[in-house]
Amino acid sequence: MTKRTKISCATITPSGSWTLILPQVLSFVKATKVLQRIRRSLARRRNTIGQLYIANVPKISHKVKVMEPLFRNFALVCKPARPETASVASQIQEILRKFGAQSRVYEGCPESLTGHDIVVPIGGDGTFLRCVPTALASKLPLVGVNMGRLGYLVSISKDNLQENLSKVIHGEYTPTHRMVLKATLSNGEARYALNELAIKSAEYRLASLKLSADNESITRYDCDGLILSTPTGSTAYNLSAGGPLLHLKTDAIVVTPICAHSLTNRSLVFNSRSYLRVEPGDKPSRIHINADGHTIAEGDNCLPVQIRQATRKLVILEDPARASFDTLREKLDWK
Repeated sequence: MTKRTKISCATITPSGSWTLILPQVLSFVKATKVLQRIRRSLARRRNTIGQLYIANVPKISHKVKVMEPLFRNFALVCKPARPETASVASQIQEILRKFGAQSRVYEGCPESLTGHDIVVPIGGDGTFLRCVPTALASKLPLVGVNMGRLGYLVSISKDNLQENLSKVIHGEYTPTHRMVLKATLSNGEARYALNELAIKSAEYRLASLKLSADNESITRYDCDGLILSTPTGSTAYNLSAGGPLLHLKTDAIVVTPICAHSLTNRSLVFNSRSYLRVEPGDKPSRIHINADGHTIAEGDNCLPVQIRQATRKLVILEDPARASFDTLREKLDWK
């Protein structure tokens, strides 16, 4: 903890539990770093907070409690035409009021979330993905409430809202930074995807697509399409098309052909700093391009499209008690 971070109140109870009140002006990232440093200090059994020194503290489970919420204004995004999500949103609003936080419910994600400091999609992975462009542009973290079937991205169960929301508010959820793909379309427009970009034939025939990386020609595919996926999206469309699973901390982009005409056309894994380009092959055809399941371009002149890692990463809050492979074991029914 730096000297510039002031703590307005710090006490220790007989049970060894710290109660801290941090300045409300602290950003989420900085407050999280403060808590991590305090925990490391407690682990060394010699505790320093400003000018306060405590030695010979018993080695019991010290818990750092932040009395002021790290997040004060929540954007609750419900999936349109699903009344049950609105009911859960009302429960969340009541819980947030108890913690002194404000919230507003949106039916579908708006283009701007000015005034909020966190986005909470209520639904499944689809609802979560619809919030990605706005959260990325607004530099807001995301944490989802799962009401879908799989829920790879949404980490809060609707059956345990109060406990999990308390953890979120008080900085006990871990911020993870996820790679996002930036696609520059033929008209110069930039679009973003957390999971994947899919470039597919819009007709009932094969598409001819040429792939290059860093201005080096790779190959020409005769296929139904190509999937360009992040590590986060490797468990989605990429996996269904026979592509590999990537660890979330892998700095890579995987390109997987969909129903390629040649059996030797397999998935290719590129460094995340690679500059990828997909352009028409020998037989131009009508092309459909979507980002995270949403159409961003369609027609005869969609290509070329240029894909690279976006400069900004998306912040997703996760329960530190669950490892990334815990979710895979549960969702994929691994033993």
